[in-house]
Amino acid sequence: MAQHFKQLGRRQQKPPMHLGPTALVNERKPRRDEQGEIDLFILGLMDGSASNEEIALKTANNFSRRLISYDNALSRVYELVEDYDRKLAVM
Repeated sequence: MAQHFKQLGRRQQKPPMHLGPTALVNERKPRRDEQGEIDLFILGLMDGSASNEEIALKTANNFSRRLISYDNALSRVYELVEDYDRKLAVM
């Protein structure tokens, strides 16, 4: 399979139809699920102006209809901070 994609190079070609259902992969129009919406919201608030706790509170309030608790929101904030926070370089 990796060889197939390597052969395509940078051109926008569709996979051959003999690949079956995977041939439709390029036609798919993905959409974020609920967790993706929450993550996007949290990442949008990670601009250096709000603490982790403030972000979690805003997230819990914004997604209360989805039963997101403050504790769950704070846990997710910590996970995303671990992955995406800009660490200050120690000089």
